[in-house]
Formats: sequence, structure tokens, C-alpha cells
Amino acid sequence: LKAVSAEVLHKTDAGAVILDIKDKTALAGAVKRMKATVSARVPGAVIRSLLIEKMMPAGLELLIGGLRDEQFGPSVSFGLGGIWVEALKDAAFGILPMTREEMLDMIAETRAGLLLKGMRNSPPLDQEAVLGVITAVARLMTDYPDIKEIDLNPVRVYAKSAAALDVRVILA
Repeated sequence: LKAVSAEVLHKTDAGAVILDIKDKTALAGAVKRMKATVSARVPGAVIRSLLIEKMMPAGLELLIGGLRDEQFGPSVSFGLGGIWVEALKDAAFGILPMTREEMLDMIAETRAGLLLKGMRNSPPLDQEAVLGVITAVARLMTDYPDIKEIDLNPVRVYAKSAAALDVRVILA
């Protein structure tokens, strides 16, 4: 369950995400709890709607984003996502347009890039799916000048796929 609110930038911190809801009774309790928590943590926040999504299995969480800078123009970002964004500050940035090789270099600059390759008992993850998401964000940033910022966080990556679990788009 997720709250949709323009005033809530970090859903987890605001209590605007509740996971592992098993049935309708748990859903009703989660909605009440969420409204109270968001109200307490983000005074004045307006919950415009609630979104119920399929619970996704665990996986590596990445941040893939886009930003339009007045000086440099459109760019993309990549790094560890979820709660790790602020904690580890593991991100790399690239100014558009970028080639596939430049995107691969951007990925390789990060700890997230190492984790995608697989480590110890963790198998390699779907780097091609990640490149596909970065390419799609790059295309959006290039083709739609009204987009000021895009954040896909987290993008959860698996052995054979990737899924954006939360997306924020800011228009100019």
C-alpha cells in the first residue's frame, strides 16, 4: 500500500508505504495507520489517493533517475536505491546523450555495479534490464523537455528482470 501525495518525497520515512498486507482486514488497518502516520510525520500532507500494488520479491534495489540542469541539459543517474541512496551516496551521473558503453562505464563506477555482477553467494543480476531502464529514462529526458526530474527508486533487479517499484516525475 502506498500513499500518493505531492508533499511526501520519501514515502518510507513518512510512513506512506506498508508492506506484506495479507487480506482485507489488514488492508483496512493499514489504511488507518498510514493516514495517521503520514499526518504526524508530514504535517499538511494531502493524500490524494492510495495505490495497492503486488508485493514484489526481494532483490537488489537501485536508483535510476534523470535531471534537467540549466547549464548541462538532460542527464541520468544510477546507483544503489531504496534506503541506501542517502546512507551510502553511491551514485554516478552522465550527461546526455550517452552511448551504451558510457552507460556501462557509469554503472561500473558504483558499488551497485559490483553487486549487479554477483558476489560470493549472490548470482549475477540482469544488467541488460538495468540498461533498458536507463535508456528509457534517457529517452524521456531527451524527448520531453517539460520533464525536469525523474526518480525511479527503488528499481528492484532480479536474475532475469527489473521492476520500478516507485516513480516520481517533476515537470518544469
